[in-house]
Amino acid sequence: MTTRLRARHALAVATIAVLALAIPAAAQDKRADHRDFDALLRTHVVNGLVDYDAFESAPEFRRYLAMLAAVDPAGLPAQELLAFWINAYNAYTIQLINQHHERRSIRNINRSFGLRLKGPWKERLAVVGGRDYSLDEIEHEVIRKKFREPRIHFALVCAALGCPVLRGEAYRGDRIDQQLDDQAHRFLLESPTKNRVDVTSRTLHASPIFNWYI
Repeated sequence: MTTRLRARHALAVATIAVLALAIPAAAQDKRADHRDFDALLRTHVVNGLVDYDAFESAPEFRRYLAMLAAVDPAGLPAQELLAFWINAYNAYTIQLINQHHERRSIRNINRSFGLRLKGPWKERLAVVGGRDYSLDEIEHEVIRKKFREPRIHFALVCAALGCPVLRGEAYRGDRIDQQLDDQAHRFLLESPTKNRVDVTSRTLHASPIFNWYI
């Protein structure tokens, strides 16, 4: 990481921390509010295509990240907790891409002269409840370990080839089951570039996700 990127990373983390401190203590005790993220997704995600510049310039997105940093999700009901962590993963993926100003491939992040360093998913840029996480930690140490829910792989958007597209709304505890079913349906049946059957050659072409987790 260059000196300029390190400085930008430090500034971004400091900004989120300051905004988190600005949230009143009473508000920190309340359930997570995903309305800012939901509004941004509905406006700036079209058919899975993300307007990263719009997220980068939106004060609502900075406010949402500050909320994630301030709220301790431990006391949330199970369905709300799952929705919280999926939203956090997807939001911090957007933040990671913007923080590095990467628009070609997320795999270029933390890579130098063709050599893979720690990679994008191990950078500890996510702050949740005052604790730092990498995207890998959120996925494997929190979501997969705690919930054992296979459909999360159709909802967590790692922004790499083979991953599902970003949903145009935030996940909600009261709708999470329906949303995950819909994501699975879209990914399996409406993503011919990722999953398809070649009848002529009798070949099933499947997303790398099935190699990673089966």
